[in-house]
This record gives sequence, structure tokens and C-alpha cells, in this order.
Amino acid sequence: MNRMNGIINKTTLGALLAIQIVVVGVLLAAKSGGIEEPEPFLQFDAASVDSLTVSNNEGSVTVSKVDGAWQLPDGVPAAGFKVDSVLERFSNAAGSWPVANTRPTRERLEVSEENHQRHIVVGAGDDTVADIYLGTSPGYRKTHARRAGEDEIYAVRFSNYEAGVKPEDWLDRSLLQPKGEVAALRRLPGVPLPIDPPADPVSEADAEDAEDVGIVEPVAGFEVSKDEEGAWVSADGTDLDPGKVETFVGRFKGLSATGLSEAALPESATMTFVLTDDEGEQTLSVFSLDDGETYVAVSDRVSGAYELSKYIAEQMNKPFADLLPDPPEDEEADEAETAADPETAVEPETATESEVADAPVSAEQGADPEADDEPATAAEPE
Repeated sequence: MNRMNGIINKTTLGALLAIQIVVVGVLLAAKSGGIEEPEPFLQFDAASVDSLTVSNNEGSVTVSKVDGAWQLPDGVPAAGFKVDSVLERFSNAAGSWPVANTRPTRERLEVSEENHQRHIVVGAGDDTVADIYLGTSPGYRKTHARRAGEDEIYAVRFSNYEAGVKPEDWLDRSLLQPKGEVAALRRLPGVPLPIDPPADPVSEADAEDAEDVGIVEPVAGFEVSKDEEGAWVSADGTDLDPGKVETFVGRFKGLSATGLSEAALPESATMTFVLTDDEGEQTLSVFSLDDGETYVAVSDRVSGAYELSKYIAEQMNKPFADLLPDPPEDEEADEAETAADPETAVEPETATESEVADAPVSAEQGADPEADDEPATAAEPE
């Protein structure tokens, strides 16, 4: 038994020694260049890049760097952080061994010139520093990729959805927001949205309201600004509700464009605002289209027209009264009493039955009304 254990121990030690020798040999070979390391899939200086084009059979978009800022065509601001992130990912993409290199496989993995999910071209001046095709995904956050003009296909760390082919995919959605702090906000006179008619008119007044739908009165303009202490004040001195004003101004601070718009705009805007921020004044005009289902905004600071969320646009369309403090509870109670049903209200000039019963009766009023109708009779002689 002991002899058997000794044989097993010698065998185990021998196997461990062999493994160590192999590991040391591999390390020494790698150090001396005996084992070839895969080259990076892509390698370029991201800071020198000034153009990025992404395309497939559904569309194509190009973003360019102008005066240090990324732009879409027509000078529309692009999301610079997104462009830089994609370029950084590709500028030093880790290398790996090819997974395939045949032409039929290109079609199957969708990385051929005719059949691909993404074609990405990166430019620096007159030079093309990267030209690749992206295709199917072999695993989580990975995609098959092939360099243009080469046969080898690799699996690189990237997700195709990160590189969209539509302008909206690269749009700087904060381009309508004020720069820095808002010091003042002015709404110019305009027209609010028409109010929907009652679903089932129950009175003549409701019926008249239904007939007047679409006829709207101009909304009055107003202005709010911050005083030296940072409190919101109105231009005419009316007391404001600070919380309501902050919420209202916050709609502009967080304003997000949902996409580009090429729709024909009406002559008059539904609402126009002038905001004063760290860079001066910005005029923002919002148009209601499709009966209030679509909203489009334009700014005098950036070119183009941009779609807005319907909910946010409706929250921006506020009259001045919505920024005022709520009335005290006692005033609300008085208003409720005033609005009581007029049929149950007591007329102040009408006396009640009890008042009539308690009223004093004059001598004339107390006489028998029939006495005047009876003829006078002579006294009977004794």
C-alpha cells in the first residue's frame, strides 16, 4: 500500500513539474518574440479625426468636426460625447485572431460590401484612417467586423446600435436648452391651444361652448426675472409662487429635442419665449401641428426645426395665472358659496312668510274688508 502511494506521489509531482516547464517555456518564448501577438484590429489617433460616416441600406449620416465641435449637416449640433465615445472605442480596438476569411462567410456574417449592417468610415483631413464593415453579433456586446479590402473577419467588442444611421441618432438633444442659469423669461402674446368640446353637452352653455371650439382668445404676455437676491419677481409686481415659477422655468432648462423636423410651419407660433441666460437672449418659438398632436420648436441660436414631446410642450403653454399663489382656503369657501345654485338662494328683497305673519297690522289694514261693502242702517226707535 505504501509503495502504491509512493508511485502516485511521484506521478503527481512529475505532472506538476511538466506543467511548470511548459508555462516557463511559453513565457520565455513570448518575451523573446517567439509567439506572435495579434495586432490591434484598428489603431489611429482619435484626436486627429474630423469626420465619421455611418451607413447601411437604410440610410447614411456624416458628422464633421467644425471649429472643435461636432456637427450634422447644415450646422446642426451633434452629440459630441457620443461621437468621441465611438471613436475612442475604435481608435485602439483590441486585436484577436480571425474567426473566418472566406467570401461565403462574409455574406453569412453580413460584413460584405453588398450585405452589411454598418459601414463605418473614419477620416482625418484627406486621409481615411479606418474603413470597416460590421455585421452579426457572436455574443453579448460583440460584433463581427472586417477591414475594407481584406478577407479576415474578426469578433470585436462593439454593439451596432451605438452607431446609428439616422441624423436623430447623433443629434445633440440639449441644443434648445439655455446656457447656464436663466435670469429672466418672457412670454410674448400669442394664442393658446383650443379647448376640446364637452363629450356630451348637457346644457345650452355646454352646447355654446362646443360651437366655439377652435375660437381662442389671444393669451397675454408676461415676464418673470430674478432680483438681486435670486428671488423670482414679475414685471408688473404681482406676487408669484416661487415653486410654480421654478417648475415652469425647469421645463426650459431640461428641454430635450426628440428629433429633427422638416414639416412646413404655420406663419404664427403657438407660443414664443425669450430667455435670458449666461450667453444673452434666446428666442424660442413653438408651433402646434396636427391639431396639437405634434410640436416643433425653432431657436434663433441654432439652425433647423426640432420636434418636442407633446407633454412637455403642453406644460410650457401656461398662462401667467398658473404662476400665481393659490388663493387662501377662506376665499375659496366664499367663492364656493357665491357659486351656489341660484334657485335655492333667498332673494334679499323678498320677505318670508314668518316675517309677514309677525308684521304689525295698522288700523286701516285691520278693518274688515267687507264692512265697506255693507250699507249703513238707521238705528231702531225705542
